[in-house]
Amino acid sequence: MKIASVSVRRLVMPKTDPKWRFALGARPENVGCVIEAVSEDGTVGYGYAGEIPHLGYSAAVVEEVVRHLAEQA
Repeated sequence: MKIASVSVRRLVMPKTDPKWRFALGARPENVGCVIEAVSEDGTVGYGYAGEIPHLGYSAAVVEEVVRHLAEQA
């Protein structure tokens, strides 16, 4: 089964508790990209890749990496 198309959309999901934090900080939302892959036979799959800003992976970087990988598929 071959991938026919891939779309990437930025997504911001507010947290139920915007003050929730972990050891490296707190953010009031989760930011990332929803990935939709469609195969040649019409099968659709979805995925999510979140940004990791404290490691230098903003949503823009994640989106670019996913688009690059989709070109290789």
